[in-house]
Amino acid sequence: MLRYGDQLLAGRRTGDPEKKTMPVAMLLIDWDSKIGAVLKAKVPADFADYYKEDLNTEIMRIFTSHAMGDATAGFASLSVRIGGEEYSVASYYTGIVREEEQYCVSLLLTPSEDPKAYEAAITSIVSPLTNAVISMTDAEFQTEIENTYRRIIRLAGMTDESRLARLFSDEVSRAVFPKLWKGGVSKEDLEEWLKMVTGLPSVSVDSILSPFEELGLIKTEWVDEIGRTCVFMIKDLEVFRAPPLLAMEASSTVLDPELAAEYKGEVLEFLTEWQKTPDDTVAVAQVLADPDCYDILNELRRRPSNVSEIEATLGIPPKEMKEAVQTLKKFRVVSEKRRKGPSGEYDKVLFLLNDIRVRLFFPEYFLQSLIVDLEKTPDDDRAREMVHHHLRLLRDNFPR
Repeated sequence: MLRYGDQLLAGRRTGDPEKKTMPVAMLLIDWDSKIGAVLKAKVPADFADYYKEDLNTEIMRIFTSHAMGDATAGFASLSVRIGGEEYSVASYYTGIVREEEQYCVSLLLTPSEDPKAYEAAITSIVSPLTNAVISMTDAEFQTEIENTYRRIIRLAGMTDESRLARLFSDEVSRAVFPKLWKGGVSKEDLEEWLKMVTGLPSVSVDSILSPFEELGLIKTEWVDEIGRTCVFMIKDLEVFRAPPLLAMEASSTVLDPELAAEYKGEVLEFLTEWQKTPDDTVAVAQVLADPDCYDILNELRRRPSNVSEIEATLGIPPKEMKEAVQTLKKFRVVSEKRRKGPSGEYDKVLFLLNDIRVRLFFPEYFLQSLIVDLEKTPDDDRAREMVHHHLRLLRDNFPR
């Protein structure tokens, strides 16, 4: 029998076929000041119904593993046993989000799976999920958490290209960039900056920075003169629109000459008129970071294709397919045209107006800006040591 996650992904293509992204269950744990940890919702809805005593014991253990000490928001991994089965747990604790509200969003995994593989995915869905708790009925929320569970599975299986775009599409992650563009910063100062610009009462700097470090954008080091662990950018990120060259070339073989010429003309017209803006960059990053939009985009990179073919190839449910296509059209990534098929019936064909790409590059601008900063404060030992650390890391990571 397929597990719930298997059912959600049956027939789906993921960015990396080698990744096993199949959680067993998802739990949302609430805290009641009188009785302790309370299970707010779970997916599947009938998970561990025969082992409620075990489940109640283990949700308390999950919650207290986070809340011990200073009870700061963040990610943790541990193991639990329910109904004689052992599970690895990937869990995120929100800290206190509203008055006395605090939650844990926890994934139960098989012991062979690495909880860290889910850290970025869980972190990205916590705020919308916990906001939904107070605005929805129980039935609506059960649907919401099931959709969220599916999304976590998809996010955990993203390609590096999508993960990089997600750093710029997510509001909290995006707020990291302006601070790091100025040079090295301590984790504590970065945390205060993120709380100030996002308005969040607490943030988990380690969870936010984890994908930055995994994808090679930053290095973290202890700096003696500061007495803290500091964060340094060693690679920067660019998200941009590019001509869909492969799709344009393939259009001549899969479309009739008139439609192919019309498509190429539309692409050239868009690229001639388009202007890059900060808002547009965020919009296309969001497209690349969305699993359904990304899968459709990846198909259309090769050639124009009709909607029914893409739906069948990717296995995207009709509702999600429609939403993803609407998003791609809204941000002028694709256009849609009707074409008369061999049977005489018309079908909808999607064309890639522009490709969305993401790249890492060496931040040469630091080589000038850091020296300027050093010259401004020649007697500041702490600032000088931060610059020296940053320049050394840039040297060690210079592309050769």
